[in-house]
Amino acid sequence: MDIDKKLESLAKIKRVEAPPFLFTRILERIDSRAIEKAPTTWRVALVTATLLILTLNVSVLFMASDKPKESDVEEVINSMRLSRTNDLYHE
Repeated sequence: MDIDKKLESLAKIKRVEAPPFLFTRILERIDSRAIEKAPTTWRVALVTATLLILTLNVSVLFMASDKPKESDVEEVINSMRLSRTNDLYHE
């Protein structure tokens, strides 16, 4: 099989030795990175935008709840001039 030949070719690969102290250098570099805070202007802009969006959402919710709205089904019934009763005959 071709798969067996390919797997056997993987056995020929030799392990490479890493330079000494490589792992400790990597860990030191990770630890040396200081946590950077966002600039004050960015934080103020984010808070302002969040409050603006929240205010708009709340105002839209209060405006929409004031008006009684027909359901979508009633709107279709009215636009097609269908009867709302279940009478089959007009007696």
